[in-house]
Amino acid sequence: MTTAESVKQIVARVWRTEIGLPDNLTPTEQEQFLDREGERIENLIEELVPGQGPLVEDYRATHGTAPDYLTTVQLITMARHQATEQVLTAELYEQIPEPSPEFEPTQTLEELEETEQQIAAARIEQARGDRDRWRRALDRSEPTPEVEALVSQLWPHRTAWFRVAAQYLIQARSEDNEPIPAGPQDQLVAEFTSQVEQELQAKGRVRDAEHRQ
Repeated sequence: MTTAESVKQIVARVWRTEIGLPDNLTPTEQEQFLDREGERIENLIEELVPGQGPLVEDYRATHGTAPDYLTTVQLITMARHQATEQVLTAELYEQIPEPSPEFEPTQTLEELEETEQQIAAARIEQARGDRDRWRRALDRSEPTPEVEALVSQLWPHRTAWFRVAAQYLIQARSEDNEPIPAGPQDQLVAEFTSQVEQELQAKGRVRDAEHRQ
């Protein structure tokens, strides 16, 4: 990755020159596919970058003092760089085929999507049992419609960011066969609410962590 290239530019270049776009897509469909992939990977990177608060606390725990302004900027830059490399490796570079002496047909779009789903499923399966995996974009699965409906019932007045984080938490707990709130009066609601609020605060979304009617 070079500083001159944006994430979307990297995604487009790798798909065009190293992975290979499906032949059955029109030029317009190829551009749409690359745009969706670039945006998806940018969102994963954003989810993976820790907030300034946790970075400062980790530095303080290691060095015994808070970082100055320039050091804080360096910590944030380094965290973003590491997150970018991690996501690009998992979501893009691992799809580059091994060199082969024989020509292999380019995958169809359906086959590409199936491969991506298999890679994601394997990664999520490896993370099963990790109680913090719902916080990490690469180690969690997307909430089911049933989970989305339950979250809307449990927290109807919270912000969209809060409900999305809650969906990931409940989805992960459900997949790991752990108890989840059954309704608004369930005692587990308070525990789950606290976990989501802490996660939003750690990512700098203080307003989303506040309960406003």
